[in-house]
Amino acid sequence: MPSPTSASLLRLLSTGLLLASVAGCELLISEPPESSADASSEVDANQPDPGNDAGGADAGSQDAGQPGKDASNPPVDAGPVDAGQPLDAGSPDAGNADAGAPADAGSPVDGGLPPLAPCRSMALACLDSADPNVLEVPTKVSAATAFSTATANQVIQVNGATLTGTGWLPAYVTLRGCNGAKIGGSIAFKGSGGTVEGFEIPGSLVANQTGSYVVRYNRFVAPTTGTDPGLSARSVDALVGARVTINVDSNWFEGRRIGLELATSYDTLVHEVTATVRNNVFVRNTQDGLSISESGLVGKITPTIEQNTFVDCATGISLWGLDQAVTLTGNLFSGGTHAVTSNGAFNAYYCLAAGTTGAVCSGTLLSGTFATAPDARFNDPANGDYRLALDSPAIDRIPWGTPMSSPDYYGCPRPQAPLGGSASGDIGAIETQP
Repeated sequence: MPSPTSASLLRLLSTGLLLASVAGCELLISEPPESSADASSEVDANQPDPGNDAGGADAGSQDAGQPGKDASNPPVDAGPVDAGQPLDAGSPDAGNADAGAPADAGSPVDGGLPPLAPCRSMALACLDSADPNVLEVPTKVSAATAFSTATANQVIQVNGATLTGTGWLPAYVTLRGCNGAKIGGSIAFKGSGGTVEGFEIPGSLVANQTGSYVVRYNRFVAPTTGTDPGLSARSVDALVGARVTINVDSNWFEGRRIGLELATSYDTLVHEVTATVRNNVFVRNTQDGLSISESGLVGKITPTIEQNTFVDCATGISLWGLDQAVTLTGNLFSGGTHAVTSNGAFNAYYCLAAGTTGAVCSGTLLSGTFATAPDARFNDPANGDYRLALDSPAIDRIPWGTPMSSPDYYGCPRPQAPLGGSASGDIGAIETQP
């Protein structure tokens, strides 16, 4: 293992790190932000949103590949969620859920890091099914019964089973997976608030009703059929407006066409999405890791995109039709074709693109800097270990005192000082621990 001093020199001298404007992006100015909101805040799913409760059925998938603000050709939301089709808990799965962590890759590689040791339990433990506020599927009740009878502040716990079919999660209810639970169908939030956590999801989640939602500790994997985004937070219904607020934290999106979609459309009513996206890992998504598409005269998306890792996605982040410049902070892009594609302006602070095969980004880099390097230097990417090796150009790039989210994807504290000296933050979802 290299010493902190030699590792620092190796990182600075051998990786070819460049803090500058990059090919395909027009850099206008380069000034860091003076302040930022507290990055550790979290959406409280048990507090109602002051907006109107949008009650219509809207559950399809907008084609996020189309540039926004084209009112003459609004997207049709014809989607998979049909509240009339009951859920089926399927058969129990005796396997042990891994809610987003790759398996222990064994021996350390070049970076010299020990085997994977998360600071949180990656597979959520089952709650006590004897608790009257825990409706356990399928051991105590059926999925259909749980979804039709659960009330605010209760937990629908899926223990070792797969949810198939479609359904609406009742307001202010937590849907929790344990013992290898999966969502194979499509689940939509019914409105007001709710949380989904702890699942492997080859199916999909939809947030399209007015309310505040939390999606965390899930592993979105390649679907067996269809091309729907793993998670879609949107307001694209022509007849029903919605204000959707969502916190997407510490999830793993792998092998989807689009991992996470934020979308608005139409010219009347209210169509707003406010999203906090942090500490997520996006791997080999064939179109976009994160797609943000704002369309229509009243469509408005307000995203906070902080400290996510994008690996081998065709495009890491796609930005289309946004009226206001999006700010990207502390995001790591490795491989793939493009880090960011945009038809407008955006800001980038403490972001790194390593080894993209095409132009790093398109659009106008309004402010900030975008670093490039030939290799992100992960610990063991062949085995899904995307922690940073000690000679990674992404280590200690965010200065001490800069607001940043903590804990990281693995539940470990940030910032740390793995190379010695004062603690500085790493770029990406995973903070290197000393």
